[in-house]
Order: sequence, then structure tokens, then C-alpha cells
Amino acid sequence: MNEETWMRMGHLAEQMGGIDQALSCYLHALQFNSYNPTALRQVAGIYEWKGRYDDAVFMFERLINLENTNGKLWCALGNCLVRMNKPQRAYTAYQQAIFTLANPKDPTVWYGIALLYEQTQNWEHACEVFNSLLRTKPQLPQTPEIWFRYALAYKAQGKYQDALDCFQEIVDTPPPPLTTVDILCQCAAVYEVEKEYDSARAVYERV
Repeated sequence: MNEETWMRMGHLAEQMGGIDQALSCYLHALQFNSYNPTALRQVAGIYEWKGRYDDAVFMFERLINLENTNGKLWCALGNCLVRMNKPQRAYTAYQQAIFTLANPKDPTVWYGIALLYEQTQNWEHACEVFNSLLRTKPQLPQTPEIWFRYALAYKAQGKYQDALDCFQEIVDTPPPPLTTVDILCQCAAVYEVEKEYDSARAVYERV
């Protein structure tokens, strides 16, 4: 009865936008049943949203102990591990995700894998995955961020014109928290590297 009450209060708090209150309620529910999968999932998701990746990983691992064939949980775990700069553990989690998901081409998994390649400076493979995501799933929520990271990967390889083309795709729709000014400054920096000083000056003047 107490567990159910705390769960309902947590759900209500989430609906009202009270994330911290919701987290507190779900944690109280877990005191009555430490294996409540819904509470674990909600707590893990809130921790991930708040950037508390250590805590999120702990909760996702508890969930995976209950549902070790749930590919979405493995993917969420991998996403947190990437952000914690733990590439080997993230790679293992993504492997499990691909193995257990009904759709092994799930873009969420492959976006995480692209970030993993980026983190390990495997730029060529990162570009391949970014390109595949943009070609097959052009309307993903992460599309502006994919273009930005795609551009940075090209820039790291010295493929400056390709980098500029990618930056141009998001000048008017930059991924938050970046702004149009940030993207223009990236373009100007690329022009400077290429010694195209007139173009760089024109972009800086626009900024």
C-alpha cells in the first residue's frame, strides 16, 4: 500500500513538472520494494536527465539484473557510460543492446555508438555512422547535433569543405545550447585553417 502510494505521488509530481519531488517519491517507493521495475526505470531516467550518470548507471544495472534481455536498457546504460568516458564498458553495453533489440538498427543505439567512436577519436567510423543516420533517419530529434558532430569529425580529419557543408546545414537550427553565432564561429575558424582569410573575415563580420 505504501509502495503504491509513493508511486502514484511520483507520477503526479512528474505530470506537474516536479522532477525532484518525483525522484524523492520513487526513491521512497523503492524503500518498500527495492525491485520495483517502474520505480527503478523512472529513477534511472531522472538521474540520466540530471546528468548524474554514476547514479543512473547503478539503477540501469539493477534493472538489467531483472530484465537482461531488454535492449533499450542496455542502450540507456551505454549512453550513460559514454558520457562518463568509459568506452570499453559502453562498447559492451551497446553490443548487448544490438544483440537483444528487436530492431538492431535502432538509431538510438547507433547514435550512441557514433559518440563512442568520436570519444575514441575513430573519426572515420564516426563519420560512417553519422552519415548512415542522416541518410536513413533524417528527422531524428538529435539530427542537428548529429550534423554538428559530423562536422567536427570531418574537421578533425582535415576534410574542411565537408565540415563547412555540415555546419551550413545547421546555421539556422543549431543544437541547443549552441547558437547560430557558435556555428558561424566554427565556420570562420575552418576558413582560417584553410587560409581563406577573406571568407573568414566576412563570417566574423556577420557574427
